[in-house]
Amino acid sequence: MGNACCTRAGGESPVAYPATGDLPSGVLHKDGVTYGHHSGGAKGGATGDSAASLTDDYIKAIAASPPVPRPSVFSKTLSTRGDVGLDILLQAPKTAGPSREAVFETVTKKIKGSGYALLMKLEVETEEPLAKLGALQYVRAGLNIGFWEIPSLRVIKMDDERVFALCHDASHAVQAAIVAMRFCEAFEARHPEALPLSLSVGVSHGDLMVLRNDFYGDPVNVASKLGEDNGEPGDIAIAQSVTEKLQDTSHGRQLLSNLDLDPKNVLISGVEIPYALVKLREGVDPTAILPSFAIPSDTDVYNWVSKQTKAGALSPAALSCLESLSLDWPAKSNAHKTSEQLTEELMLECTMMQSDMSGFTRLTRKYGILHFLTLIINCRRIYDEVIPEFGGQVVKYDGDNVITFFSEPADASNAAAALLQRVNEYNMGLHKDFQIRLKFGMATGDVLIVDHDIAGPAWDECCVLGEDLAEIGEVLVSPAVRRHKSMISFRARFEDRAAPKKRSKSDGMAYQEEMMQYFNMMPGSS
Repeated sequence: MGNACCTRAGGESPVAYPATGDLPSGVLHKDGVTYGHHSGGAKGGATGDSAASLTDDYIKAIAASPPVPRPSVFSKTLSTRGDVGLDILLQAPKTAGPSREAVFETVTKKIKGSGYALLMKLEVETEEPLAKLGALQYVRAGLNIGFWEIPSLRVIKMDDERVFALCHDASHAVQAAIVAMRFCEAFEARHPEALPLSLSVGVSHGDLMVLRNDFYGDPVNVASKLGEDNGEPGDIAIAQSVTEKLQDTSHGRQLLSNLDLDPKNVLISGVEIPYALVKLREGVDPTAILPSFAIPSDTDVYNWVSKQTKAGALSPAALSCLESLSLDWPAKSNAHKTSEQLTEELMLECTMMQSDMSGFTRLTRKYGILHFLTLIINCRRIYDEVIPEFGGQVVKYDGDNVITFFSEPADASNAAAALLQRVNEYNMGLHKDFQIRLKFGMATGDVLIVDHDIAGPAWDECCVLGEDLAEIGEVLVSPAVRRHKSMISFRARFEDRAAPKKRSKSDGMAYQEEMMQYFNMMPGSS
């Protein structure tokens, strides 16, 4: 297999963000490529729901500022680089007390504000890694083009089949959800023979802790529940808090007059959350609420990805994935290659490792989000120091998950052991609520890694082991990893386990239960 194309052109290092007061208010262009979104005061009429506080001004500045590119997979990825307030969190004492609370108060002043969180969940129905990532590139490009017309919107991150975005105006948030839905529906209508593609969206409002490429808070959790966990294809679900904000303004009430709302309730962590499913009223022309929106064409999408690739914001592999879709592209950089040839060229045989941190809901409810975020940042610092020692690469930090890959299973196994040792040292003498509590999944095989996207059977297996099956302190590995146990530098024993494989929605009653074999890797006599 060839090496995965994971680096950006030029291999530039991550750029440091400016201090809060230096955030740009306009749009940054580079070689004709737009990296940010306008703040929207002059476009669309509304500038917000209420008078903004200093922290709300920060939220608006984030929405208007250009996102800094993620670190390259093959560059050192410092966990706090460039994020306002995170360097300060690393200075927080490890135990409760006035000094820790003083640090939290300082960080809160820098990164907290009210806003609207959007979670858009795509469903791409294919088992082919290249086609899946190609479809994601297509949709992301279309959304970036379409979102340009929506004031105050900022895409926080596009991760796998999820898109997270931030708005400081209720109308803009709902408009963004409708734009996304219309674009995905247009793709299905244009290319019925192409990949089945669907979307569900959740929108919520409240206080947020906003970083450059991530955000935290109840609105994110609720939007995720509405758009991903509870959402069905075609759903746009808005929390009652969003509806109430729409009713508070004239432009919000005008938008509501063009929508049908179907009230619902959902239980989230034991709390009943009212929301509504939203759709355009029958007979309403979409241009009534989206006057300047035109659905991007295939050529628009191709040109956007091509420009991003030339500017170094996307890798050449991203364009290759897009071109693998059997559409009528204006030009193809890989016209002479089949999808099978591209897959062979881009696939990487490696060992994937994912860690998941336990306790988010309980700890944030008890101590607040900054408590858990402090644990996340200290965990990432340990990773930054350990992973390079074993030849590994951090693909991405995803909330409280860390995803890495290694060329050899033994390197991944040794790294996991070293990480657990470092985490145990950090946890020594601390109450469990102040400890970093990790679980791991590890699998070897073929994966496709393009920028921060991952697809392939080894990645799927790794996710099941690390997220669904592992318990705190466990390192669950696939049989392919265990076969390399003689190369591991420490003595380990492997506890044999098995679990039913996941049932897909299409399996129906004909499903025959299959067992997935895996092992718990533990220090001890082999």
